[in-house]
Amino acid sequence: LEEGCSMFDRALQAWKTQGRRGVRGGPDAWTLHMYAECLLQSDRAVTHLDKIIQLLEMTVQTQGSPAASKFLLARALLLKNEQLGDGVVDGETKALEQRAFSLLTVFLEHSPRHIQGNYLHASLLSSRDSSAASVAFQRTLALDPVHVPTLVGLAMLLQRQGETLPGGHRWRAFLFEQAQSYYLKAMAIAPSCMPLLINYSVLLSHHLNRPAKGRRLLEEALKHAPEDPSILCNIASLHEQAGDLVKAEEVLIRAIEMSNGRHVGALYNMGRVCHYGRNNTGLAIKFYEEVCDLTEDSKPHAESLDMKLRRQAQEQIRMIRNSNQRAQQKMLEARGLA
Repeated sequence: LEEGCSMFDRALQAWKTQGRRGVRGGPDAWTLHMYAECLLQSDRAVTHLDKIIQLLEMTVQTQGSPAASKFLLARALLLKNEQLGDGVVDGETKALEQRAFSLLTVFLEHSPRHIQGNYLHASLLSSRDSSAASVAFQRTLALDPVHVPTLVGLAMLLQRQGETLPGGHRWRAFLFEQAQSYYLKAMAIAPSCMPLLINYSVLLSHHLNRPAKGRRLLEEALKHAPEDPSILCNIASLHEQAGDLVKAEEVLIRAIEMSNGRHVGALYNMGRVCHYGRNNTGLAIKFYEEVCDLTEDSKPHAESLDMKLRRQAQEQIRMIRNSNQRAQQKMLEARGLA
């Protein structure tokens, strides 16, 4: 791959040199497509993402461009979206998602049996229209019943649908059972898949009353990603639920240290442990304020997890301060000073 990328580099440089000398001609659509694909599959993908997007934008606008260029461009745009930062939802990320979605829609008209294209399309639909996303995931599984990302994607969608329903709703348990069935199918194929281990552990721990098994899955995930603060944060939540605050604090401190104090979920959960577990509201406010400081630049309309935690942290700070004010007022009244 690296050798192929270098050859394309030299070829493009030669075309640029000829262009400056007034020689007509240049790379055709297939050459640009192959160069971008080579870069996208190489170790240069992350550092050369803007260049890849530029090449593919040129390709899709060139007459006779391959339909697969639209799929590659959609992939590159979604990678760029991830690169901008998890949890940040703003105009730029929304525009990237919309462009990727439009490209995939057109691409699938030409290649309706493309597995990865169908999967990405369904994944983007899941945040727009859960019913349409479910149909799209099922359509992808009809093409490839053992496609692990699709099995996990559908399980996560069903899990989220169940979480939106009230506790006693008759469909809630059914949706969780359906989600589990897809997680189990995926686990039989790829037992070390990180999104599978993390999300299935949440289902088991929070919705199927099996926290011990949920914790084992998270510990397995931690073996594959020992420095992932998100996994540690979930493990800490399970310790907190079990009443082991000491262990929860130890794991959260580790998560905060590994993220250089920038993991919003770990900071928020540490605030909760201090607040409700230790009744140390002064220390809790410090952690809640850290959450607010880290998410200060996020857009106020964003529905990311970080923004939800920001709003919850602000509410917790208000509650603590109001409670302190009431306690102070009562103390003054008792002393006859109010």
